[in-house]
Amino acid sequence: VQSADLGVTITADNATPNEHDTVTYTIILNNNGPANATGLMVYDALPIQDVTYVSSNAVEGSYDASTGNWTVGNIDNGANATLTIKATVNSGTGTFVIDNNTQIIYADQPDTDLNNNVATASITVNGADLSVTNSVDNATPSENDTVTYTVYLDNSGPLDGTGIIVTDVLPTGVTYVSSTADEG
Repeated sequence: VQSADLGVTITADNATPNEHDTVTYTIILNNNGPANATGLMVYDALPIQDVTYVSSNAVEGSYDASTGNWTVGNIDNGANATLTIKATVNSGTGTFVIDNNTQIIYADQPDTDLNNNVATASITVNGADLSVTNSVDNATPSENDTVTYTVYLDNSGPLDGTGIIVTDVLPTGVTYVSSTADEG
């Protein structure tokens, strides 16, 4: 019986995209032999709740985005086949880790090593990058002096921050007098 050790890998061209960025996944199907492989099919259904299909290019065979099936066909011993899939990162996915899983689902020949038949490409979507700093106008006051603490909240993006709560507890030895906020 002819057999072939088939293996699949997947990579993403941008591991840390922003929402609405386009990510290109590259899937490579290898035939490590010893026989030529026929009737090959690979499954890669994009995580559609997190990304939206844009386009694909199968160097060998054809890809059906509605089913996730890449009908590869035949690959000679020692050769490989490549599929690229472009997808846009959906809104509301900031800070999400999105996994795109791919797997070999069929070959006419038995596969001698099933450990390399599944692969995952993970991306982490950028979110809001918040930072807080606190300063005081007089670091060496006398008793009964009034000091002003200023708290800065910065969002380095790329997303807007919403529902943010900053807590600033006064240290022991001072008494609250008043406060003002630019926002909130």
